[in-house]
Amino acid sequence: MDAGIIRNFKLKYKTQFVQWLPDMVTAGTDDKKLDVLSAIRMVVKLWAEVRPETIRHC
Repeated sequence: MDAGIIRNFKLKYKTQFVQWLPDMVTAGTDDKKLDVLSAIRMVVKLWAEVRPETIRHC
């Protein structure tokens, strides 16, 4: 039942993470780790993008 929500969120997270990596490389930052605060902000942003219909239909 929750698998659809989890699958949708994981897809959004992986897409965002793949977009984040080149940004870190081009920024010239030596530390290419995703810190906890940035990860939490990313999760909050991505959770807000999960459509209510996705949650309702699972």
